[in-house]
Order: sequence, then C-alpha cells, then structure tokens
Amino acid sequence: MAGEVQQIVGFQIQVAEGWIRESESRDVHPRFKFLGYFMAFNALYWLWGIFDGGHASEVVRIQRLVGRLGMNATKDILARHDDYIRFLTARDPLLRMDARSRTSTTGSPGKGEEYLALLQDRTASTKLQGLASILYLIRCNLMHGSKTPGEALIEESVPALRSITKACLAYTQHKPPK
Repeated sequence: MAGEVQQIVGFQIQVAEGWIRESESRDVHPRFKFLGYFMAFNALYWLWGIFDGGHASEVVRIQRLVGRLGMNATKDILARHDDYIRFLTARDPLLRMDARSRTSTTGSPGKGEEYLALLQDRTASTKLQGLASILYLIRCNLMHGSKTPGEALIEESVPALRSITKACLAYTQHKPPK
C-alpha cells in the first residue's frame, strides 16, 4: 500500500509541476495562465482530498489544503497580495454564474458573499481560505461557459493563485500525505 501511495503522490506532484511549468513558460493570455495555475492547484487539492476521506466538496478541499500551510507561508502570501486583497474587498462580491437559469441572467451572490466574509476575517488562515475560495469561484465562472468575471479581475488574480499553488506544492513535496 505504501508504494501505491507514493506513486499517486508522485504522480500528482508531477502533474502540478507540469502545469506550473507550462504556465510560466508561455506568454499567453492571462485567462490561460489562470487556468494553468488552477489545474496545478486542482491536482494538489484533489490529492489531499482523497487522504482526507474523499467526500468533501472542492471548496472544502481547497480550504483544508491552504489551512495546512504554516503561519509563515500564510502570512507571506497575504502580505505579498495585500493590494489584490484590498481590490477584492473594495468591489461587490463575485456572482456564482453557474446558478443562472433560463429566466435569470444574473448570478447568485451567496457564495461570493460567503467567501468575501472569510477574506475579511482577522485570522490569517481564514483570510487565506477566503482568498483561495474566491479564486475557485473565478475558476468556476470561467469553466462553466461564457461567464467571464472580467479580464482585469482574471489578470489581477494570476499572481495570488501562483503564490498559493506554489506554496501548496512546496508543502506537498515536504510533507506528503500518507
């Protein structure tokens, strides 16, 4: 069993590294950079999710993974992206666009409000969970059809997503799941 665990951990780390390498090696539209970094992040939170029982939602898996990062890494990410966090907290909450229907073209603000409240929390770990959750909502709006959250938001989001993804990769490499 230990060999199989090492194999899946190694494979997911390679997947994440590959997506990061591709995202950094190409001069592409910020939308594609965002998605590349998110694919790397997805490989990592999926991996940790199967070791946490495998039944949690994606956003819970994300929050659990970034919650594993040490306080130094958490505070470093938040400090490096303080301007971006202020940008997010100064705007209206993101809408969850996959909640639209045939009769309503506007999205639901519920999750955006929930994640923004986490981002505004005083606790660093909760704030980082909120930031990662907002990035997930941006990803959802991109992936579920032509529901772009706006080019400026995507471009501003890439550096924070890169930092979170690389910190989660480093954590997984140094303290892999068992």
